[in-house]
Amino acid sequence: MIVEIRCHKIEVFDNIQDMGILRFQKFNKYQMMANEVGHTFDDYDARTTKALSFLEKGMVSEAIQEISNRRLTVFNAYNENMPKGRAFAVMVKRIDDKYYKGINPDDLDEVLVHLERIGLGHIKSMETLTQVKKKSKWNWKYIFQKIFKI
Repeated sequence: MIVEIRCHKIEVFDNIQDMGILRFQKFNKYQMMANEVGHTFDDYDARTTKALSFLEKGMVSEAIQEISNRRLTVFNAYNENMPKGRAFAVMVKRIDDKYYKGINPDDLDEVLVHLERIGLGHIKSMETLTQVKKKSKWNWKYIFQKIFKI
């Protein structure tokens, strides 16, 4: 899949099943981090609301876990750790003529800096991420139907 921004072309994987094993694992890691913990004030607020709700219902252990997750949300925000951004960076094959094959945090940060430099916005990157995940969901459904002849 090619995403165009201004005069730049960003090639991303069409679906997550096309990724190599280690790249796929990194993608899942960052997606889980984003879904479970978060990194924004909205995520922090949602965690606080959820913890208070648990406490109102007498669910103390769940509230404690939620407060722990809230702490990690602040940690991510303070350290400028954006799991969804890194999940998107994992999906990038190339930007213009520069190919990206590394998946360690420094490599992914390099991708994010390059995307920032060419002007890819947060909304466009999240739309692309969502689009690829939707395509991947349908691929998994097809695979399971073939295996189990549903």
